[in-house]
Amino acid sequence: MLLRPFIGTEFFVFPQQSCYYNIKEKENMDMKERLQELAEAARKRIDESEGLDKLNEVRVAYLGKKGELTAILKSMKDVAPEERPKVGQLVNETRSKIEALLDESKQRLEEAVREEKMKQEVIDVTLPAKKAKIGHRHPNTIALEEVERIFVGMGYEVVEGPEVEYADYNFTKLNIPENHPARDEQDTFFINDSILLRSQTSPVQARTMEKLNRYEESSSLLLPVYNVYRLMSKTFVRTSD
Repeated sequence: MLLRPFIGTEFFVFPQQSCYYNIKEKENMDMKERLQELAEAARKRIDESEGLDKLNEVRVAYLGKKGELTAILKSMKDVAPEERPKVGQLVNETRSKIEALLDESKQRLEEAVREEKMKQEVIDVTLPAKKAKIGHRHPNTIALEEVERIFVGMGYEVVEGPEVEYADYNFTKLNIPENHPARDEQDTFFINDSILLRSQTSPVQARTMEKLNRYEESSSLLLPVYNVYRLMSKTFVRTSD
């Protein structure tokens, strides 16, 4: 405090404003220098980081919950209220500077890792692509095709015929008239009196021999395959003959 004379013997007290501001200005300068030193130290550590793991350690050391910059933010409670905005601005500027350096270094390191990976992983674009295998053939189909190959190799001929057949081809032409007891064992689904779902593959033999006029030749050279239909215990069953 200073005592200055004023009009006669009276004295007035004036605070030492100049000393007060000099102290605060010095504190601000100290904080600014401290933050500059912290930013410079962070920059050096970032430049020395040789990998993403090391770079992340730098991030945690300065910007983590227990980092150096976070510690300065926590000490803001000790700063005079009128000075907090200035100090807070300095801290935020330092944080932004460190974050920018970290992001730039991270991008550079990631590009280096990607380039190294591309050098090691050489892809031949001329190779054929992998074929997508969706599902597979039924075991019955595989077995049937194998049987066909065997019989064709022995001189047989694989023939097909309609699954919806005339009763004449399914029974009569095979010496099974209407009242023959064999019809009971081959009961099938009748669409009308003369059309039905075939109960055996023998109708294919009859049709093929009519077409090729081979009545007098042995039918052992023919291999009729595929589906037949029969009613068993009042249940409609589809089988392969």
